[in-house]
Amino acid sequence: QKMVSRMGIITSLIFLLCSHASFAHSIHKQLNPPPHPLSFHKGIGPLTSLKTYIPHPTSNGTPRPGVQNCSFFWYNQTINHFPSSSSTAETTFQQRYFVNTDHWDKKGPILLYAGNEANVEVYINATGFMWENAPSLHAALLFIEHRYYGQSIPFDLPLNDPNYDFRKDEDKLQFLTVEQALADYASILTHFKQDCNAEDCPVIVLGGSYGGMLAAWFRLTYPHLVDGAIAASAPLFAFLEDVPSAFGHGESYWQIVTSDASEKGGSAPECSSNVREAFQALFHLADQSQGLETLTNIFHPCQPFQSMQDVHKLSLYHLNAWDSMAMGNYPYPSNYLIYQQTNDVSIQLPAFPVRAACNHMSGAFNHNDTA
Repeated sequence: QKMVSRMGIITSLIFLLCSHASFAHSIHKQLNPPPHPLSFHKGIGPLTSLKTYIPHPTSNGTPRPGVQNCSFFWYNQTINHFPSSSSTAETTFQQRYFVNTDHWDKKGPILLYAGNEANVEVYINATGFMWENAPSLHAALLFIEHRYYGQSIPFDLPLNDPNYDFRKDEDKLQFLTVEQALADYASILTHFKQDCNAEDCPVIVLGGSYGGMLAAWFRLTYPHLVDGAIAASAPLFAFLEDVPSAFGHGESYWQIVTSDASEKGGSAPECSSNVREAFQALFHLADQSQGLETLTNIFHPCQPFQSMQDVHKLSLYHLNAWDSMAMGNYPYPSNYLIYQQTNDVSIQLPAFPVRAACNHMSGAFNHNDTA
């Protein structure tokens, strides 16, 4: 059985950043992406030229559906659905939504995805549940982009500019609220049903994480528009101060991440324990006389490490890599959690990315090697 040194474990952490490309790529590229292919197209049309998605095959080898199977539309959305004066009552912005009606018979349900905090194309490509069930349900698929994200940005705010000072536009950012977002969805859903003469079609709203919270809240807030909601991984109870046990302990999520990195989860048997040891080795090395310089030479940060606080930031960098790989631990290569930060469709996580990372964290940890 091979022996894995402390330095080897620390160095192999670099793989986590490479396999989780959203962290390996430049933050500047994340905040200042290249122009979107449809940035200046105000209208309706099929997404034949949209290059944001590399379809991964299904079990029978056919391409998985995504944005290339949708038509997209712009909706002239109200910026303030609850004006206390006339100052913003007439102000609008252009909001994107995407539609697929390949299997819809105008009698089946409308499956609505409540877009969350990213370009909605990311969720169109990754929400397999909707695509998989649309044929048997004869359903229409409706994906709505969240205000202030993707291309649905009010006031032409330079939100992708890394030098943008948000504080100077607080008056324009005040409309970035859950209540306003839900009202957006209600407006577009009503418009879509009227435009398609489908007022009697049932509606099921879906979402995950923050989008799952929006799905549940949409059903609760607009029960006359929505017949049901599927709220996946939605931490709704996190806001209940008087019921702390309802949300559970913060460690619960990390128990799932650890399970993914265990033999039970299909990973190398020693992976999870080696990762724990690696974090200890990281701080042990940082505490040595030349430790910060050594870590700087290993990880090549933009600025040399100057303090233990910098090392804590480095550890969180790696922690987030495990966090995100677990969220995107699909059994096929995927650019979910990647494209929204890199804007490069060629970068994908491998199938079962946690297992792939764990392949570099296998073997016995040598506690006697203090290199």
